[in-house]
This record gives sequence, structure tokens and C-alpha cells, in this order.
Amino acid sequence: MNTAALIEKIEALPREEREAVERFLDGLRDRRPAPEADGLMERVRARRERIFQRRGWLDSGAILRDLREHGE
Repeated sequence: MNTAALIEKIEALPREEREAVERFLDGLRDRRPAPEADGLMERVRARRERIFQRRGWLDSGAILRDLREHGE
């Protein structure tokens, strides 16, 4: 379904249902990550990649514990 068709369906709803849908959509908009979150996520991905390059896959509880206790 394209956006125009979805908007038409929302506008055709009874007023109370339309308002509920609009509140729901506003809530979705509010949950979008802030622009600064993109930079943070990029740093997290870079750190994960560095750890992977040094230690490989972290699938062992002992390796994870060691990493948590002693850092990178």
C-alpha cells in the first residue's frame, strides 16, 4: 500500500479512530533516534569491530567475563 492510499484510509476513519491513529503515529515519530545517536552507534560498531579483530567471535562466557573485567 502506498502512502497516499494509507493517508486516505486514515482520513476516512471516524474522528475518534483517526485521532487514535494519529496519536500512535506521533508516538512512533517520537521514538526515532536523535541525530547524535547515529554517531554513538557508529562508535559502538567500530569498537565491536576492533574487539572482533583482536579476539574473534565472543561466544564464550569466560571470554566475555575476562573482557568485562579487564577491558579491551
